[in-house]
Amino acid sequence: MFSENTVMATIAVMDFQVARQFYEEVLGLKPSGGDSADVVIYKAGNSTVLVYRSEFAGTNKATAATWGVEDVEGTVAELKGKGVKFE
Repeated sequence: MFSENTVMATIAVMDFQVARQFYEEVLGLKPSGGDSADVVIYKAGNSTVLVYRSEFAGTNKATAATWGVEDVEGTVAELKGKGVKFE
């Protein structure tokens, strides 16, 4: 189901401005989308890194990876059919 979809690293951060400074000035990444007060997307080679502000940063409650799918509702229904529970 997900083997044909692109996945991106998803990084939760507490201090969004400090994180942006790190990813842009230290790592040299350039924003490539989702540029808002709480979310920014970077390209790194053939990969994508999504950085977002989250109260769950540093915990196991934050998102770690994101898959882009064409049919979100259909994908969710298929996952539920396989026993996946959504909170």
